[in-house]
Amino acid sequence: MTSGQKEAAMKEAQNLYQLACNKFNDENYIQAIDLFTKSIKIFEAVDYIQRSAYNNRGIAFLALEQYENALKDFTNPNATILEFNKTDLINYYTNIGFAYYNLSKSSEAKFYYEKVLKLDPNDTDAKYILSQLK
Repeated sequence: MTSGQKEAAMKEAQNLYQLACNKFNDENYIQAIDLFTKSIKIFEAVDYIQRSAYNNRGIAFLALEQYENALKDFTNPNATILEFNKTDLINYYTNIGFAYYNLSKSSEAKFYYEKVLKLDPNDTDAKYILSQLK
């Protein structure tokens, strides 16, 4: 792939990603998932994975109660980044914990919600879910 082709593919992927974000914000999760998926495939084709496409598709799967699919996106090794800021890490752990909780995988959910509390001891959602798991 030439640099011009790579640049064109990146622009197309970014456009699809933006359309997906718009559909996501409109709570049109099914179309958002389709557009995030197309965006991810293009990013993969040019050896670049945009973590936020996986993350947002995972959140859309959560909204549709497709917890297994959400976990696949949240834990996809190609979707992770080396550095998270504290807020992103809390959201990441919360999303994974929420998916496990809804799949009745208590020990896995507990593991992630405890990570949330280590980062933010005042997180009321994590406290509540942990109280439900005990």
